[in-house]
Amino acid sequence: MLEYVNPTTGGPVYKTMTFFHADAASGERTLPLKQSANLVFSPFEGAGYSLIGDKRIDWERFDTVVVPGGAWWPARQRIRQANRRFYRGQR
Repeated sequence: MLEYVNPTTGGPVYKTMTFFHADAASGERTLPLKQSANLVFSPFEGAGYSLIGDKRIDWERFDTVVVPGGAWWPARQRIRQANRRFYRGQR
């Protein structure tokens, strides 16, 4: 995972939000994560699904998915196409 930073300060791009870039291989499953901050992610390549809490969310290129703070994410995430890339911001 790559974090984008303000090149002049080395801190977050915005004071209230950070941005990350991540790559995942086709068929990859990720471990569950629970955090207090809200999370927004947008896949730029590929397609898949995430289980957010107890709801399945299917996503594909250019969708925007919001994960509320305190929710488990992803309990399961399946990447259906190779070279999936997504950007996420969190507050």
